[in-house]
Amino acid sequence: MRVFKQIPGLSILRKRPQSKIPFPLAVGQVIKVPDATTREVKIIKMELDDYLKMYFNKSFIFETVDQNNSSKKGDIVLIRKLDKPLTQKKFFSIEKILFQIDNIVDPITGKKMSHEQDEIKKHLEKVAQSFN
Repeated sequence: MRVFKQIPGLSILRKRPQSKIPFPLAVGQVIKVPDATTREVKIIKMELDDYLKMYFNKSFIFETVDQNNSSKKGDIVLIRKLDKPLTQKKFFSIEKILFQIDNIVDPITGKKMSHEQDEIKKHLEKVAQSFN
């Protein structure tokens, strides 16, 4: 293991312990709904690699608390670090839903669309046929 620590550029691949939370406020996407008030949120941060002088995506997955039980899978949310963590894994709470996944509005028809891929394809085919 000591050999890998000496190679420059591998610092981007190391995992950061959960006790060192990198930010107090972040924007992420809900990727999982395991419980009624628990959400798993994925946050992407750009980190500079000193050896390569390039930025790389670094993703973090945190369990968050949703008191209102209003967020769904796929929503873009604003999360804030809790003063006192509720459990050993829950450091954040969902403060606000920035973009809801079900509020996709078609600009041509003005109707709401579902986020299912099959329904989107069928809807686009109908719109394309109306222009032909």
